[in-house]
Amino acid sequence: MFCPKCGKETPDDSQFCPKCARPMNAPPVVPPQPKRNWGSLKWFVLGVLICLLLFTGNELMRTGTQNGGPKQISPLAQMLARPQSAPLLNTSIDVHARSFFSEQFTVPGNSTAVSVEGHFTASGGLGNDIEVYLMSADGFVNFQNGHSPQTYYSSGKLTQGSFDVPLPDGGGTYYMVFSNRFGLLATKTVQVSSTLHLTL
Repeated sequence: MFCPKCGKETPDDSQFCPKCARPMNAPPVVPPQPKRNWGSLKWFVLGVLICLLLFTGNELMRTGTQNGGPKQISPLAQMLARPQSAPLLNTSIDVHARSFFSEQFTVPGNSTAVSVEGHFTASGGLGNDIEVYLMSADGFVNFQNGHSPQTYYSSGKLTQGSFDVPLPDGGGTYYMVFSNRFGLLATKTVQVSSTLHLTL
């Protein structure tokens, strides 16, 4: 017979190999198998699950009821929703007499908890005043044509003021308007800072 370790031929009745001294009746030695590294696979699977949850949450947030009713937002989508803010106007504006200045902005269609907050200060003319409006696209068309628009905010004639105005969920196009239409001669200068807040 032959030694299972070194392969030397030995007599059949040998107890040990004369070359490597291995017991001839011992079971063969099986080399240890390398352990698999499951760490990388675990993190890969976890990453895929997180991506699926994020995608599912965003899709659920976009899903509304039939016939244009209010959105039904799942608890998972609410958990994944992220509040965001974006500057709208942070500048100084000259508004000529019998005229107005407008700034258009668009809110994404899947937005909730939408609001616009800010502050303005007017100077110029006898009253150091301005009229500030926040309105929809339809309201702005009416305003341009001299009609009374439906507004989300109307300051009246003020020298300065602050506002924090909620807007409807679901997005749309809006206008912030600074009106000096009541002024006959003087240009008004308005210092304004405003921010759009929403949740996606």
